[in-house]
Amino acid sequence: MNFPKILRDHSNINIYLDEKELVNLNSQLTLKQRATLITEKHFIKVGISTGREFFNSLFNEMNIDKTLKCSMVTTPKLLDFFHNEECIILIFEKIEGITLGSHRNDFTLQLDIAFNELFNVIKNIAEIKNYPKNIDVLNRDMKAANYFEKIYKRLDMETRGALECLIGKLHQNPYLVFSHGDLIPTNIIKTKRSYYIIDWEWASLRPSTYDAALFILFSSCPLDGVRKIEKLFRYWDPMELYRDAIIISAREIKNWLDVKDSTIKEKYIKIWLKTLKKATRWLMSH
Repeated sequence: MNFPKILRDHSNINIYLDEKELVNLNSQLTLKQRATLITEKHFIKVGISTGREFFNSLFNEMNIDKTLKCSMVTTPKLLDFFHNEECIILIFEKIEGITLGSHRNDFTLQLDIAFNELFNVIKNIAEIKNYPKNIDVLNRDMKAANYFEKIYKRLDMETRGALECLIGKLHQNPYLVFSHGDLIPTNIIKTKRSYYIIDWEWASLRPSTYDAALFILFSSCPLDGVRKIEKLFRYWDPMELYRDAIIISAREIKNWLDVKDSTIKEKYIKIWLKTLKKATRWLMSH
């Protein structure tokens, strides 16, 4: 795939990228189906059609942009975009600040934060109403059943039995709202004045507790995070938070099982198995 040639079909691309940066993106895409690049002024994301999931997720982010412009949530401006049948390119303004996390699976916060402020940001996301009509909707029971089938062999007898009892009861009349879908510390940038929320690829309708549960699980070791969910009880329904913790834990186990040739995958599978067990125990006892 001659990626730089496809990029040059976009008449304005030279405003944002020089030849060296084009080559950088191309080299990334020889190894994987998506690429990112931070330049002096811009943050650039690229997906290619051979990786359909990522390709579609960037389309989702592009379509969500109009929704975000009319909200109280602070996000980087989408300055330009280009797409054809082979690739999609999104060009955002670069935000000068510090991400709350350094890496997705670090499970730590780089900064001291005011949790009340952050929870207000999460609630502002949930209050967004003018989202696209064809937006995806998460059904916990459908997701849980799908994940259960794929992770079944890695579950102990107690967790298997608990999930068999809980599936069918995880999505009972939840309050569905607009959700970021991947609100982990690395997707939040703190500046002097605000929190910027980035990477809206997986935005959809989800239970109102989902983004909060996801953030708390990824802001410390997930097993500690599932204990810290109690911090959120004053803001959200405890039962709903733990239902989301189950979905998130099962998803992470499934995703790590799909990783090939990784020397660290077993470490993270074990972490999320313990987290899933803790969350199912809590729900079964309440």
